[in-house]
Amino acid sequence: MPSKSIGDQIQFFRARAGLTQVELAQLAGISVRAIRDLERGRARKPQKRTVDLLAAALGLAAQETELLWGLAASQAQQEAGSDDTEFQPGIGEYILPPLAADFTGRGPEFAWLKASAELARRKSTMHVALVHGIPGMGKTALAVQAGHQLGSSFPDGCFFVNLRGLDVEPLSVSRVARMLLVALGIAADNVPADDDERLAFYRWLMRERRVLLIADNASSEAQIRPLLVSSPGSMMIVTSRYMLAGLDTVGRLELGVLDADSAVSLLGAVVGPEVLATDPVATAEIAHLCSGVPLALRIAGHQLAGRFPGRPVSEFAAQFADERRRLSLLASGDVEVRVTFELSHRLLTPVAAAMFRRLSVLSGTDVGLELAAVVAGQSPASADAALTELADASLLRTSAVPGRYSFHDLIRLFARERQEVEEGTADLASRTNQWLLNRAVAAAEYFNPEAASLGSDCTFADRISAGAWLRQETDHWLGALRWAVRERRHDEVLELAHAMHWYSDHRGTGELWSEVFSAGVDAAQALGRTRDLAVQLNFLCWTLVVLQAKPVAGLAVHHRALRAALMAGDLVEQAWAWCYRGNCERKMGNLATAISCVEQAVSMFATANHPVGQNLALSFLGHLYSTAGQIDRAIALNREAIARHRASTPAGNGTSDDNLATVLVRLARGLTEAGEYDEANAVLEEAEQLFAGAPFGLARLHIARGQLRHVQGRLVEASAELTMALDGIKELDMQIVVMIELAQISTERAEPETARQHLIRALELCSRGDSPEIRANRKKIEEALAKGR
Repeated sequence: MPSKSIGDQIQFFRARAGLTQVELAQLAGISVRAIRDLERGRARKPQKRTVDLLAAALGLAAQETELLWGLAASQAQQEAGSDDTEFQPGIGEYILPPLAADFTGRGPEFAWLKASAELARRKSTMHVALVHGIPGMGKTALAVQAGHQLGSSFPDGCFFVNLRGLDVEPLSVSRVARMLLVALGIAADNVPADDDERLAFYRWLMRERRVLLIADNASSEAQIRPLLVSSPGSMMIVTSRYMLAGLDTVGRLELGVLDADSAVSLLGAVVGPEVLATDPVATAEIAHLCSGVPLALRIAGHQLAGRFPGRPVSEFAAQFADERRRLSLLASGDVEVRVTFELSHRLLTPVAAAMFRRLSVLSGTDVGLELAAVVAGQSPASADAALTELADASLLRTSAVPGRYSFHDLIRLFARERQEVEEGTADLASRTNQWLLNRAVAAAEYFNPEAASLGSDCTFADRISAGAWLRQETDHWLGALRWAVRERRHDEVLELAHAMHWYSDHRGTGELWSEVFSAGVDAAQALGRTRDLAVQLNFLCWTLVVLQAKPVAGLAVHHRALRAALMAGDLVEQAWAWCYRGNCERKMGNLATAISCVEQAVSMFATANHPVGQNLALSFLGHLYSTAGQIDRAIALNREAIARHRASTPAGNGTSDDNLATVLVRLARGLTEAGEYDEANAVLEEAEQLFAGAPFGLARLHIARGQLRHVQGRLVEASAELTMALDGIKELDMQIVVMIELAQISTERAEPETARQHLIRALELCSRGDSPEIRANRKKIEEALAKGR
């Protein structure tokens, strides 16, 4: 039979459930120390909320829960002293807590509070400064620091009140008013019993007082508004996990994470800088994994000092790097990061709590309403309300992009743990990732010039909205692709990699497309599909050569692509392979070979009756002839490609806009070299209208226009166009070309130092690649810099 001690009773129930203290603490969302103290009889007056959390975690029946309540009440009655500890003079919570010995890294934030105090002294009513932010960010520590350093500026005192905003029943306004009246010198027996009279007495007493009031841990605006008084020269610092958007005329400070240097300094303050100096790399990694959260950094420091004394810092860093263990390691005594987050989580509505947990399966850094509703399985209206609630509780951050939200890294880990415990992640991840893959394929089809009509049931309104979705949700659909790779869902991987071809032409990065098309290559090989293998190898070759300036690596991939295309008997893929081979040869300085390869591609596309490929190959051939100095032939080939495009493409077919715009830009370059400036300008204007939302294409257009303005002598405009190009161009060799031309323009404008800086930047870019073209430019730059000296 279990004994009648609540500690023994909890230990009995825990043993029956087969749980350790750590496991019970995780399930209940309270600290291990709290459970240990209860079981050993050290806890004073166990709170009903704690008992309820333990009962729920242990799965107790109603009768067993009532037994625990009774034992808790019995223990409370046995405690010496009265239950009314409501802030007798000299012992209340209004006495400012001590300074944190390791407080560091909040210079700008403290300066903001100091400026707020100076403003308060000039105002005719109490000034309110709200400090809000995610749990563990040090809001209370900052407010206490301000109280100690600024309190003497307020002649009638500095008072601290913990509003207990995370308790099941936060402190009532009436009780806070009683605390403050006693703190202000009113005898407890003289405090009015009636709530309204008590508040009126508080306001009357505060009329001529100049005080600094720190209201810590507020749960709502309703806790604060009645305390605001017409008290000239007074200030209230409010700390809260909530944004308290309903408070008017409030200065607001969202307390963010510590920067890298301050994070390391805080670690050093806890564990000792001499310990961390033994391994700065491991120290920096620990600080990084704490994500700049002061509470996490303090606990990590205590763990390092207490559990790893005399052992290498790297040993703790290695354990800390495991996401599955990180939150468990962030526990020291009765202080746990996990419990800090749990306090906010348990106050959420069921809909917001479900949203919070389920968002953790996503891969991206931020999320919008549509995807949030999908992953949470909620209507848009419910999802919108849930996201707003989570942001207000500081469990989500509002992103720099309007309408999007993001997790803090440690909160994401906590949300993932809760999802694992309450629902599991496998089915949710599968459903979400499948939706993302299907959505990404549907969006990418809007850029396929060979796609059939999208029909009336199309997913997106138009190509612009499809492109915006792909750009905004890149991290998410790429995460879904990685999931499909891990799950060996080769068909889905291949479908997405195929779909991304035309979208990738003018959007994304070399690293992105290298990963996507490499996954496509692996999937095609696993499925034994030779033609698909040729397609993906061709895409990968293009990525290596065009976006990553790796023509030698691209040439090796080309040989594999051509072999696969020949084995499959696919003439179109053979033609693409020769076209990409031409780009390899051009980058390696073999212009004649490049022309020969692309001429072969044009012929193959014509034989295969593939107008899209034939037109693009004709235009690229024109570009090669322009490089060879045969400007008239280049112009003729691009005019032919444009005419063929217009003849074979129905009016209003937006999926072909990028291809036509590409050819127009090449024509404009030829016209510029031929001195046909007016026509070149008109051609570029048409291309600009077609390149909607295509960063690569627009960058190439700005280069062409910049070169046109340069030869026209319009140097300011030329410099502006080329500078705009740098924001979008991804090809390393083109970035170098732009920097060299910018240097030439600066020289012509008699700006030698600016020209030199452009050349130095170009030289740094050259160090990132090693193609013959880049090596030639490097030599040219070095000679120019030497001459400039």
